[in-house]
Amino acid sequence: MRSLSLPLSVPDDVALKIASLLQVPDLSALASCSLFWREICGSDCIWEPLVRDRWPPLEFSYGSSSSTAIKKNHVHGVAALLHRGAP
Repeated sequence: MRSLSLPLSVPDDVALKIASLLQVPDLSALASCSLFWREICGSDCIWEPLVRDRWPPLEFSYGSSSSTAIKKNHVHGVAALLHRGAP
């Protein structure tokens, strides 16, 4: 039987598009697959729309340290919930 052959790498722009279509739980799962996906899924351009959707009244500029801090706090919060086994 022949196995399916997958390309060894995905172009960054394609990977960013894939990641941008995911919700937080799926994004977190994808980030755990490899260092490549972790870097893609940790990108501010992925998280800023998610943060704006979750907390619309927050104002921050792209690339600001506040948006990075919000992303890190959310990631740590999700990790804590998963560790506790939240429903």
